[in-house]
Amino acid sequence: MERTAGEWEREAWPIKFLLTSCMLLAMKVVIGVDSGGTHTRALAVTLDGERVGYGESGGGNPAHDAASGENVREAIRLAAQECGIGNVVRVVAGIAGFDYPDQLPRVIEATNVEGLTAERVHLNDAEVAHFGAFGGGPGIVTIQGTGSMIFAVLENGRKVKNAEFMHYARGGAVNVGIDGIHALLNQQMAWRDEELIQAAFALWEVDSIDALREALSHQRDLETKERSRRHGEFARAVTASAAKPGRLHSIGVVGKAGREIATGIRLLGSLFESEEVPVAPIGACVRSAAMRKSVERWVGAARDKRYVFCEPQHPPVVGAVLMALRAEGVAKAALLIEGASWVVGAGKVTEAHQELVDDLPAGEPEGALKELHPRVFGHRMIRVDPRGK
Repeated sequence: MERTAGEWEREAWPIKFLLTSCMLLAMKVVIGVDSGGTHTRALAVTLDGERVGYGESGGGNPAHDAASGENVREAIRLAAQECGIGNVVRVVAGIAGFDYPDQLPRVIEATNVEGLTAERVHLNDAEVAHFGAFGGGPGIVTIQGTGSMIFAVLENGRKVKNAEFMHYARGGAVNVGIDGIHALLNQQMAWRDEELIQAAFALWEVDSIDALREALSHQRDLETKERSRRHGEFARAVTASAAKPGRLHSIGVVGKAGREIATGIRLLGSLFESEEVPVAPIGACVRSAAMRKSVERWVGAARDKRYVFCEPQHPPVVGAVLMALRAEGVAKAALLIEGASWVVGAGKVTEAHQELVDDLPAGEPEGALKELHPRVFGHRMIRVDPRGK
């Protein structure tokens, strides 16, 4: 008697289940984590370079999100959902706000996921961003997303932050939003930017300057995450306004932030032996048209060095993955770092995912990494020779 396809399927499922289980048991996976002020992204990749999981949650910096530790754990859990947490052999986590040794217990707890027995490496998020941008080579990353950090690796391998010069650049979205709203209140009688005023009214749910001033005087009553969100959103309005002619209010705020970022870049640049120093801007705020123009203008005034702005080779979460692969002794990791690009199919990026794209290399040739988010594309990662061979 001839069997139907359905009958064959029912009889074969135990064998399929066994084969799948054996494959999962044999799988070895690394997870790279990039945890900033607003988002935590975790990417799971096998030692063969195949993407097997991705997770995203809220920010990992307690200065901006009270649930930072749980956000990091949630992203790791999501990334390991399909491949299995027991198959993870190494986690490299770049976490914003991890600046001093006494903060190590906090970040260790942030990656303490049930069932995870892998080796865990904890770094500041600037380090994984730099590795993604330069593959371990010398250069400067200026990171202005929610917060702000400028980080360099010198020719001799030394790692230096702008904070070591006692410098902080108020160029992240939260600070640009704060400076923007302060300037708006202080200067609103001198000139009026109606679009900016309406943006502030909408974010603080008021309908007059007096009501806005009153609401802002009680900001400490807001939850940290909500306060950071409002200022970050207002920063978007400020940088968008500054790109338009005649918007003196916004241009002034962005110009001040750009000058502070440029100061940090030049302080670190002074430590390089080479006269030409590569700089990779990372984060939605510094990559906005107005802010980038301001930073490049101020940096361009330097006489001691020539600063060359370049696009990152890979986004920060891939930098974390590559660090993990290299630590596991994966020979292919070097190939990926030296030039092969990672892509995940093709498709239209929705507005909801535009912030991810802002962190990615712009204007690169076909075959460059365009997106990692599975909700947009949902394809497996493949390696492509950028020369088309």
